[in-house]
Amino acid sequence: MHHKDSIMQKFGRFGIILMITMILLYSMRMMQSTSEPSVFDIPKKLLPEKVNLQVWLYGRPDGAEVFSTTKSGGEDDRLYLEPATEYLNISPTYFERLKDSGYTLKISGSFYKGKGIPPRFLYIQPKPEKYSVFRYETLEIVKE
Repeated sequence: MHHKDSIMQKFGRFGIILMITMILLYSMRMMQSTSEPSVFDIPKKLLPEKVNLQVWLYGRPDGAEVFSTTKSGGEDDRLYLEPATEYLNISPTYFERLKDSGYTLKISGSFYKGKGIPPRFLYIQPKPEKYSVFRYETLEIVKE
Protein backbone atom coordinates (compact mmCIF):
# COMPACT_ATOMS: atom_id res chain seq x y z
CA MET A 1 0.00 0.00 0.00
CA HIS A 2 2.85 2.35 0.82
CA HIS A 3 4.49 1.77 -2.55
CA LYS A 4 1.22 2.43 -4.42
CA ASP A 5 0.72 5.80 -2.63
CA SER A 6 4.16 7.09 -3.61
CA ILE A 7 3.55 6.18 -7.27
CA MET A 8 0.21 8.04 -7.19
CA GLN A 9 1.89 11.08 -5.59
CA LYS A 10 4.56 11.11 -8.30
CA PHE A 11 1.93 10.87 -11.05
CA GLY A 12 -0.10 13.59 -9.33
CA ARG A 13 2.89 15.93 -9.24
CA PHE A 14 3.70 15.12 -12.85
CA GLY A 15 0.09 15.83 -13.84
CA ILE A 16 0.12 19.20 -12.10
CA ILE A 17 3.42 20.16 -13.78
CA LEU A 18 2.03 19.04 -17.13
CA MET A 19 -1.16 21.07 -16.60
CA ILE A 20 0.80 24.21 -15.65
CA THR A 21 3.04 23.79 -18.71
CA MET A 22 0.03 23.41 -21.00
CA ILE A 23 -1.64 26.49 -19.51
CA LEU A 24 1.55 28.53 -20.00
CA LEU A 25 1.96 27.39 -23.59
CA TYR A 26 -1.69 28.11 -24.34
CA SER A 27 -1.54 31.59 -22.79
CA MET A 28 1.66 32.40 -24.72
CA ARG A 29 -0.11 31.36 -27.92
CA MET A 30 -3.06 33.55 -27.05
CA MET A 31 -0.75 36.52 -26.45
CA GLN A 32 0.93 35.94 -29.81
CA SER A 33 -2.33 36.26 -31.69
CA THR A 34 -1.87 37.67 -35.17
CA SER A 35 -4.32 40.55 -34.78
CA GLU A 36 -3.03 42.05 -31.52
CA PRO A 37 0.51 43.16 -30.76
CA SER A 38 2.02 41.72 -27.59
CA VAL A 39 5.13 41.95 -25.43
CA PHE A 40 6.65 39.25 -27.65
CA ASP A 41 6.70 41.77 -30.54
CA ILE A 42 8.94 44.24 -28.67
CA PRO A 43 12.57 44.07 -29.78
CA LYS A 44 14.90 43.40 -26.85
CA LYS A 45 18.55 43.02 -27.89
CA LEU A 46 20.50 45.96 -29.33
CA LEU A 47 23.19 45.17 -31.87
CA PRO A 48 26.65 46.49 -30.82
CA GLU A 49 27.37 48.39 -34.07
CA LYS A 50 26.68 52.15 -34.09
CA VAL A 51 25.21 53.38 -37.38
CA ASN A 52 24.50 56.79 -38.97
CA LEU A 53 21.35 56.95 -41.09
CA GLN A 54 19.37 59.46 -43.06
CA VAL A 55 15.65 58.66 -42.92
CA TRP A 56 12.42 59.91 -44.45
CA LEU A 57 8.93 59.56 -43.04
CA TYR A 58 7.30 56.81 -45.08
CA GLY A 59 3.85 57.19 -43.55
CA ARG A 60 1.62 56.50 -40.59
CA PRO A 61 -0.27 53.29 -41.35
CA ASP A 62 -2.54 52.54 -38.37
CA GLY A 63 -1.00 55.46 -36.44
CA ALA A 64 2.54 54.08 -36.19
CA GLU A 65 5.19 56.31 -37.76
CA VAL A 66 7.14 54.25 -40.28
CA PHE A 67 10.38 55.65 -41.67
CA SER A 68 12.51 54.62 -44.61
CA THR A 69 16.21 54.72 -45.37
CA THR A 70 15.32 55.61 -48.98
CA LYS A 71 13.02 58.31 -50.31
CA SER A 72 10.98 55.72 -52.23
CA GLY A 73 10.28 53.70 -49.05
CA GLY A 74 10.67 50.15 -50.35
CA GLU A 75 9.51 47.29 -48.10
CA ASP A 76 13.07 46.34 -47.05
CA ASP A 77 14.00 49.98 -46.31
CA ARG A 78 11.25 50.61 -43.74
CA LEU A 79 11.91 50.92 -40.03
CA TYR A 80 10.58 52.24 -36.76
CA LEU A 81 12.49 54.83 -34.77
CA GLU A 82 12.76 54.48 -31.02
CA PRO A 83 14.33 57.32 -28.98
CA ALA A 84 17.11 56.31 -26.56
CA THR A 85 15.75 58.83 -24.01
CA GLU A 86 12.46 60.64 -23.50
CA TYR A 87 14.23 63.93 -24.33
CA LEU A 88 14.73 62.76 -27.92
CA ASN A 89 11.05 61.91 -28.39
CA ILE A 90 9.39 64.02 -31.10
CA SER A 91 5.67 64.54 -31.64
CA PRO A 92 4.14 62.60 -34.56
CA THR A 93 2.61 65.82 -35.93
CA TYR A 94 6.11 67.25 -36.29
CA PHE A 95 7.09 64.31 -38.49
CA GLU A 96 4.01 64.93 -40.67
CA ARG A 97 5.06 68.58 -41.21
CA LEU A 98 8.59 67.43 -42.04
CA LYS A 99 7.42 64.93 -44.68
CA ASP A 100 7.31 67.17 -47.79
CA SER A 101 9.35 70.09 -46.44
CA GLY A 102 12.64 69.29 -48.19
CA TYR A 103 14.17 68.33 -44.83
CA THR A 104 14.95 64.89 -43.51
CA LEU A 105 16.30 63.30 -40.32
CA LYS A 106 19.92 62.37 -39.76
CA ILE A 107 20.18 59.96 -36.85
CA SER A 108 22.77 57.78 -35.17
CA GLY A 109 22.32 54.80 -32.92
CA SER A 110 21.88 51.03 -33.14
CA PHE A 111 19.45 48.56 -34.62
CA TYR A 112 17.68 46.00 -32.47
CA LYS A 113 18.20 42.38 -33.49
CA GLY A 114 15.43 41.12 -35.79
CA LYS A 115 12.16 42.86 -36.59
CA GLY A 116 9.57 44.04 -34.12
CA ILE A 117 7.15 46.70 -32.92
CA PRO A 118 8.19 49.45 -30.48
CA PRO A 119 6.35 49.33 -27.12
CA ARG A 120 4.59 52.65 -27.75
CA PHE A 121 2.72 51.08 -30.70
CA LEU A 122 1.38 48.05 -28.80
CA TYR A 123 -2.05 49.66 -28.36
CA ILE A 124 -2.65 49.82 -32.14
CA GLN A 125 -5.29 47.46 -33.55
CA PRO A 126 -4.90 45.57 -35.86
CA LYS A 127 -1.28 44.78 -35.17
CA PRO A 128 1.16 46.98 -37.15
CA GLU A 129 3.67 45.37 -39.50
CA LYS A 130 6.97 44.25 -37.99
CA TYR A 131 9.95 46.22 -39.26
CA SER A 132 13.51 46.81 -38.14
CA VAL A 133 13.63 49.02 -35.05
CA PHE A 134 16.35 51.66 -34.75
CA ARG A 135 17.18 53.16 -31.36
CA TYR A 136 18.55 56.62 -32.02
CA GLU A 137 20.82 58.52 -29.65
CA THR A 138 21.25 61.66 -31.77
CA LEU A 139 18.81 63.36 -34.12
CA GLU A 140 19.43 66.20 -36.54
CA ILE A 141 17.13 67.82 -39.08
CA VAL A 142 19.01 68.37 -42.36
CA LYS A 143 18.24 69.70 -45.85
CA GLU A 144 17.86 66.88 -48.38
